[in-house]
Amino acid sequence: MTWPATDVGATNADAGTDVPANFRSDALDLINKFNQMRNHASVWAQGWLAAADAAAARALLGSEIVAGTQMLFAQTAAPTGWTKSTTHNNKALRVVSGTASSGGSVAFTTAFSSKTVSGTVGGTALTIAQMPAHTHTINYQSTAAGGAYGSSIGGASAGSATDSQGGGDTHTHSFSGTNIDLSVQYVDVIIAAKD
Repeated sequence: MTWPATDVGATNADAGTDVPANFRSDALDLINKFNQMRNHASVWAQGWLAAADAAAARALLGSEIVAGTQMLFAQTAAPTGWTKSTTHNNKALRVVSGTASSGGSVAFTTAFSSKTVSGTVGGTALTIAQMPAHTHTINYQSTAAGGAYGSSIGGASAGSATDSQGGGDTHTHSFSGTNIDLSVQYVDVIIAAKD
């Protein structure tokens, strides 16, 4: 720490070379210069002590953290005395109460990006029990004895039902929807180990 700038200059308070009447003003000037030097010394001492206290606090903090301890830092580079770990990248943080580990197979930004919803539903074959009960009626004209088929001579209107039919084929239903936006806001952190 450097000594602060001062305007303390030479002050002539020598009564042997001065006019005695001027001695009083010279003495007051000398006292003012002394007080100014004292104030500068106080400011310098306070700055030096503050710097020494900060250095001691940093040294104490560094000695209390065991080498190999890993911590998170919200910055790109590891601080002095720490080494940045590159084992994990583009991953989310998970809080656990048991043993710490890692897992998963999809990168954080991939999993939490905007997703388009599209596809088809599964095919389902309907059984007879699942179909509503129904019949189909066929209307026809009966004929009198000896008449031609379809002739209305002496005939009466009649009808009957068809046999039940169905192939039981599967079918699909298409659908569409809006995108699911999972682009979650995040803050990047690094893991660094104490040297």
